[in-house]
Amino acid sequence: MHLACETVRCGPLNLLAQWSLETTIGNLGSEVHLHSNPYANLAKRALLRAQMNALQALYPEFDTKEANPRGSIELRNGYLLLRARDKKAYQISDNRELAAVQSFFTQRGMPVSDSIFQWA
Repeated sequence: MHLACETVRCGPLNLLAQWSLETTIGNLGSEVHLHSNPYANLAKRALLRAQMNALQALYPEFDTKEANPRGSIELRNGYLLLRARDKKAYQISDNRELAAVQSFFTQRGMPVSDSIFQWA
C-alpha cells in the first residue's frame, strides 16, 4: 500500500533505480570478453569504470570524449553524422600504391607508414 504514496512523492518508481541499474548491468555485460571466468572479468570492468568515473568527477580534464569526431557533420538535437572508416589499418602490398602513398605523406611532412586506414 505504500507504493502509491511513494509514487506521488518520488514519481514513477520504475524511473528511480531499476532502469539505470539494468542499463549498467547490460553495458558491463557487453564488455565481458573473457568467457572462461566471466564474473572476475565483470568485476574488473566494473572497478575500472568506477575508477574512471571518480577520476573524471575529480578532474574534468580527464574526460576523453571528443565533442565532434573528425570528419563528422553535426545534425540537430545532438546527433552526428559520422564518416565510415575501417576499424583496422590494412597493409599496402602493391609496390606502386605504396610508393604513391609514401610520396603523398612525404610531400606533406606527415609520418610515412606501410599501412593505412580507408575512409569513405
